[in-house]
Amino acid sequence: MQLRYWLTISLLLGSLPWRLAYADDDYGNWIVRASAAGLLPSSKTETISDGVPRVGTPFIGDGVGGTMDISYFLFDHLALVGSAGYFPGQNGTLSGVTFTGVSTLEDSGSVSVFPVAALVQYNMAPYGEIRPYVGAGIVYPLVDASYKELSFSTSAGPALQVGFDWWGPSNWGFNTDIRYYQMKLTTDYSKILGPGVNSTVNVNPVILSMGVAYRF
Repeated sequence: MQLRYWLTISLLLGSLPWRLAYADDDYGNWIVRASAAGLLPSSKTETISDGVPRVGTPFIGDGVGGTMDISYFLFDHLALVGSAGYFPGQNGTLSGVTFTGVSTLEDSGSVSVFPVAALVQYNMAPYGEIRPYVGAGIVYPLVDASYKELSFSTSAGPALQVGFDWWGPSNWGFNTDIRYYQMKLTTDYSKILGPGVNSTVNVNPVILSMGVAYRF
């Protein structure tokens, strides 16, 4: 019985420096991640303020772009994250819209999306090679549009994420991440259809990303 007791104590003490070493690595650490990403909107159709549906290519469709974020660890399990992304616009056409006094509306261009987010991230297992995490915060999507007669605006919304880092023996690692951004896109038709005419679509994209991470 005494032998089993002392073996247990020895194993616990032997593992303690290893665990503390990983904790020291993460406490106050910075992590930078750069990833290729895909944007998948949950909704692509709009309705103008009088109830007439828009017919044509979606303003924001499935797209490919990139994301970059930086994390600062307050504690082993808790980090603050700032994130930015870029998803270049796809050419689209607004056409076939019927409105009072206007039989057909034609305009073409593209809308690029720049989601900027701030999150609080909880790391469930910050000591091993594979370190999963979940996060929540707020996102403000900026847009850049090339449509001549239309203007666009967005509003801030909640952001959720889940992912993991896979660290090797050095400071470099692999990252994969899934995010959900609640995002509304409002289109203003005032220039061509008169004041107060607009539409809103709940884009609410899911963003899938894979890339590299560097800790220091």
